[in-house]
Amino acid sequence: MVAKSEKEAVAVSINSERVKKSQEKTDAIMLRPQKADGKIIRDAAAKAGKTVSGYILGAVWEYMENHKEED
Repeated sequence: MVAKSEKEAVAVSINSERVKKSQEKTDAIMLRPQKADGKIIRDAAAKAGKTVSGYILGAVWEYMENHKEED
């Protein structure tokens, strides 16, 4: 029988591998808005039914699509 702590260690190890694989496919872009602006963005994302990341990325892609002729 495997001890509970050993099971937990295996679960953490598996989770760590999943995180590593996910991080290999993604980029990290940090934004640091003022607290009041962050609240507005979080509230708008929630109202749209999106995550904050999804909301911001959608806005960026939309902006880039609308402004690609200016490049």
